[in-house]
Amino acid sequence: MIKNNKLLGIFWIILFAFLTLAPILILILGPKYNDRPPLLDLSVGLGFTGLAIMALQFVISGRIKILNRPFGTDLVYHFHRQIGIVAFLWYSLIQSFYSFWMEDIYVY
Repeated sequence: MIKNNKLLGIFWIILFAFLTLAPILILILGPKYNDRPPLLDLSVGLGFTGLAIMALQFVISGRIKILNRPFGTDLVYHFHRQIGIVAFLWYSLIQSFYSFWMEDIYVY
């Protein structure tokens, strides 16, 4: 039973990482536009990655038994809190990309 919990825990960690980084992979593999600067593509990818993190927050805090079994409820909620802080800092980073490095893109 302990071996199954370890394998299930590894599976959940890999799935979380994949779902979080999937927007970056889609951006890298998707069509390229020559008239857009690369930092804009990077910031859009980071924005969608932050959105994926926020969407997965609902799954993490949902008391799903199969998710809580390998880690325990307390560890899942601690992870939920830490990832929430990371998501806030992530969006702050994206805002700094928009504010400092791409101010010439926006014409008012």
